[in-house]
Amino acid sequence: MKKLILSGLLSMLFISCNSSTSTGTGDVYVDPPRYICDYVYDTMSGQQIYACFWYSNSEITSELDLASEISDLEEFKLEKMTAFYSDKFSLSSEQSEKLAKNILDFDALADRSSDDIADFAKKLYGVNSKEIISAVSQAQFGEYESLDALIEKAAANFNTSSQNMKAILNELHGQALRSGGIEL
Repeated sequence: MKKLILSGLLSMLFISCNSSTSTGTGDVYVDPPRYICDYVYDTMSGQQIYACFWYSNSEITSELDLASEISDLEEFKLEKMTAFYSDKFSLSSEQSEKLAKNILDFDALADRSSDDIADFAKKLYGVNSKEIISAVSQAQFGEYESLDALIEKAAANFNTSSQNMKAILNELHGQALRSGGIEL
């Protein structure tokens, strides 16, 4: 008798679960998204791993998932870069994030025009690109006064010391400066 009652109860549960899977109207059936856990191949480690993910046959959902994943990746890169600049140069989190955002925005540009470079310099360092060009060209001839003044101005914009600003400039532009004969 217990088996009969148990089997009847279980069959009613399965029927009620299966009857609610159709979310469409009329003859249209829309497969609802499902949360699936399974072994999948991880391309980074080259191994099978156990992972859980949302699965749906809907292209809209997968496009939204892809956009969400890209957004999450961009956010992750921003967080890591912010932490790196904050730790390496003892910058505040606000200034580190400003630095990281500007670098990521600049890196996202495929074709960089001179206007893009000028905009990058203005946003990042708070100085005019013409001033930078003038100061760098003078520094190539050994006259570092105007370059030092710009570094002081940029350091004030970052709320940091001029030595720390020189370290930031060496990190970001060191190779270009050295190839131009400029040592900070």
